[in-house]
Amino acid sequence: MSSLALEELCHLTAQSLTSLELRDHFRVIRQLGEGSYGEVLLAIHKEKGTPMALKLCPRRSSSKLSFLREYCVSLSLSAHPSIIGVFGIVFQTPLLFGFAQEVAAWGDLFQIILPQVGVPPLWAQRVLSQLSLALDFLHSKALVHRDVKPENVLLCGPECRRIKLSDFGLTKHRGSRVRGTRGPVPYSAPELTIEEGEGEGGGDEGEGLSDIGSDVTATADINGNANANVNVNVSGNAKAKGNVPAASLSPGPWRLALPSLDSWALGVLTFCLLTGCFPWERSCPSDPLYRDFIRWFESRDSAGGTGRTGSSGVELPADEDENEKWGSAHLPPAQFRSFTPLALSLFRGLLTPNPQVRATPREALEYLRGPWVNEREGEGEGGVEGERGGETGGEREEERGEGVGNSAKTQPFISLSVEPVLEIHCEH
Repeated sequence: MSSLALEELCHLTAQSLTSLELRDHFRVIRQLGEGSYGEVLLAIHKEKGTPMALKLCPRRSSSKLSFLREYCVSLSLSAHPSIIGVFGIVFQTPLLFGFAQEVAAWGDLFQIILPQVGVPPLWAQRVLSQLSLALDFLHSKALVHRDVKPENVLLCGPECRRIKLSDFGLTKHRGSRVRGTRGPVPYSAPELTIEEGEGEGGGDEGEGLSDIGSDVTATADINGNANANVNVNVSGNAKAKGNVPAASLSPGPWRLALPSLDSWALGVLTFCLLTGCFPWERSCPSDPLYRDFIRWFESRDSAGGTGRTGSSGVELPADEDENEKWGSAHLPPAQFRSFTPLALSLFRGLLTPNPQVRATPREALEYLRGPWVNEREGEGEGGVEGERGGETGGEREEERGEGVGNSAKTQPFISLSVEPVLEIHCEH
């Protein structure tokens, strides 16, 4: 969708925006989520009897144009099977803007990631497969999501068999100018992350950027507070899902919205699924965990990598002989040592510091066949897969005393309950 087409669609939608009283048309069941944007309510349409998720944005803190853009982008993408469906219901009340979308009966990815454990590798592969195709479709429309994280990946079935990408409030056209990010934002790509002391500004700040403030706030919506000690667990309010100090999120220099930003976030999300941890707090040299990753990445490059590429030009995994050849000097950093060569190659593709050669979501599909997690020493079961292979619904197992997350001293998620939101099927 071109910028001009989006503007025309927003203009037409604004002209037909219905004014109504919420209680006259919907029976509200309960709240599904909330954030800086507003809230999402589970409701039943009184006339049709259809369950819907109502996304509501307060008029006092939301511009009408930003709201219409999100709705129109969501509507234009909702035909894809791995993108949340949107009903043609958009409205305003005296206090709110709102639109209706399908209900994700099983919550979101955030709710099923166990701290320092993650989810079974098979579940993670299902997520990567569906999410890669959703992002590829979005990128084909010259759009960049900019907010790929577990909270925005909804579950429409158990064991990640059907997932849906959601929340297009930060979506921009490819090449649009966006702010860089400060503070602990693990999903932020290095070209978007601003080091402390880096200068402000860059370009004309007044050109078509009326909603830039909301961009910075929502991009940084992660689960925890900043902490100067990278070995201390990130902590925060699990219900609110995001308590980053405002001072650490001050706007920085301008960057460009490019599809490679989503590729990076997809790589971090995959790591989180497999470990229940963040790989680092910030993707910049001042973060010790990220610095270790870059040192390993560059050492592999200087050694020539594997020298083998797939049909799309993405590096294929090394075999055991090659790993022995390079020796311990080229071992991956601690938080990546539980992964197989196949998974390491996936991470090297999606987490390539240079955005110009970073793998695309579609290229990530080359890594779906084969194991991702090595067996851990001294245990009969193979990593995460053996630990949660039979877990379904709301069942939870105890956190392990040792594992990927503890040995690497990375930052764990705060896990929420795993109960399904509503026993219905996800249908448009």
